[in-house]
Amino acid sequence: MDSKNILRWIAVLPAAILAFVVVHVINFIQGNVFAIPFEIARDALSVAIFAGSGVAFIYGGAKTAPSHNNAVSLLLCIFLCVVMIVGLYVQFTHPGEYLLIDKVYNVAVMLGSVMGVIFVKTDGIE
Repeated sequence: MDSKNILRWIAVLPAAILAFVVVHVINFIQGNVFAIPFEIARDALSVAIFAGSGVAFIYGGAKTAPSHNNAVSLLLCIFLCVVMIVGLYVQFTHPGEYLLIDKVYNVAVMLGSVMGVIFVKTDGIE
């Protein structure tokens, strides 16, 4: 294994996190810069973007990995779903501090991560 591959393996999780953060920055921009007049439309767009962040997390990590892209995408999906489930647990154990939309965002990220695994499998990333 050469040094380039080792560096790519080390960069898998940071690349996935970077892709996730970039999508959340896009969500911040659309929520604060562009005026969407109806709250339900703004929330629906945010849910779609949160699902996209799950896809970006999986795809960014799998695209960075030098090999075994399907296994990497599945492991990243499991990791992200565990993190989101812990977040849901915290939200349900502190019911007065979180809104329903926060829980919906966590579920959307989990569904997006599953979509990301499917996307990596059907895309045939090499």
